[in-house]
Amino acid sequence: MTKPGIDAKLAELRSAFDESFAQAAAPLEDAGERLLAIRIGDEGYALRLSEITGIQALRRVVPLPGGPEGFRGLAGIRGRLVAVYGLAALLGIRGAGEENWLVLTQGAEPIGLSFPAFEGFLEESALHPAQERESEHVREVLRTGSVVRGVIHLPSVSDAIMRRTRP
Repeated sequence: MTKPGIDAKLAELRSAFDESFAQAAAPLEDAGERLLAIRIGDEGYALRLSEITGIQALRRVVPLPGGPEGFRGLAGIRGRLVAVYGLAALLGIRGAGEENWLVLTQGAEPIGLSFPAFEGFLEESALHPAQERESEHVREVLRTGSVVRGVIHLPSVSDAIMRRTRP
């Protein structure tokens, strides 16, 4: 047997629980664009987290002869073979240094993009169109204080790779 006070409290809790599903969800605060800060040569760049499926230290890449410019070879990542391209070569940057990091692009056939240095995570909403485009793949810049980073548009990088590799 239950006491009348407890029955009333249970009815109140059930009602509050049911009503919570009838209310519209509260909007989440816009925290801004989330980005990875990377370095290629002397330049700082950023990659959108929404355009990648992961980042990791670059392990073994098996080179294959005769690939297109920037093609480094194949790597085993998450149980599958992935084509790895040097991001510096795709952006036309020479002498960028040893590539120690890898990001995986999104899509049915992910592509590995290697680069020299990972500098951390950024959360910023102040993206601006690039005034002078040093590359077809850098369409925006991120200003953080006095530091300006080009934001690499990874879907256009993936499209360019696909155009080079598909007849």
